[in-house]
Formats: sequence, structure tokens, C-alpha cells
Amino acid sequence: MYEEAIPANVIRDLSFLIYLMLAPICTLYVGYDSSTRRMNWILWPLFALLCFPIGLIVYLLARGPVVPNAAKTSNNIGSIMNKPTNKKCPYCAETIKAEATVCKHCKSDFSSSTKKCPYCAEVINKEAIICGHCKSNLT
Repeated sequence: MYEEAIPANVIRDLSFLIYLMLAPICTLYVGYDSSTRRMNWILWPLFALLCFPIGLIVYLLARGPVVPNAAKTSNNIGSIMNKPTNKKCPYCAETIKAEATVCKHCKSDFSSSTKKCPYCAEVINKEAIICGHCKSNLT
């Protein structure tokens, strides 16, 4: 009928055990999260551990945005997509890769003998006076 109250030393011991379990888990989370946000991944977890739970709250308020992985952003996808992948050979008009210096169809070497028209940006012969595409005078 009469229930006995939990002694204060048991409550204190249980709260200390909960602290010992939560502090390392929160510290690991802060370490991982701060590394994905390019923040100091050593000092923030140390601060969160030493000042737990206040340090965890301060970290959650101060953290920045997630920074994408550098390996993924080093190749600028937008600039790659805007580059033309094919061009026409100025001699046989077949489509070849933009980086090619020799036509695979007519075997013409046009790396040093061609230029781009300043008006239409088409590849033309270096000695051309009039662009064959836009008929602009190049002199």
C-alpha cells in the first residue's frame, strides 16, 4: 500500500549514467556533422563534450550549411554541359569531336590551318578572306 520513494543517490547515479551514454553519442554526431559542414571537426566535438549539453545546443545554433563534397564540385558540370562536343570538319563537313585535330573521315589536319570566324564562330580555313558560312568579309 505504501510505496517507497526512490532514494536521491539512485536518481543521481542514473542521471550520471545517462550523461555518460549521451555525451559520447552527441560528440560523435557533432564530429561527423561538423566535418560535413567544413567546420573545425576537432574543436566542435571537444567543446560539445566538455560543455555537454550546453555545447551541443551552441553547436546546433552555430552550424553552417552543408558543403558538398569537393570531388563532386571540382568538375563544374555547368561548364562541361555548355561546351560543344562535336564540330564539322572544314574540308569534308563530317561531324567530328570538338577536341579532334585530324578528321577521321578525310584525314585532314586542321589544327594549325584553321581559325574561327569572328562573326559566326564556325571553323574556317586560316587563309580565307570571306567566311563560307556567314559570307562575312574577314579582311
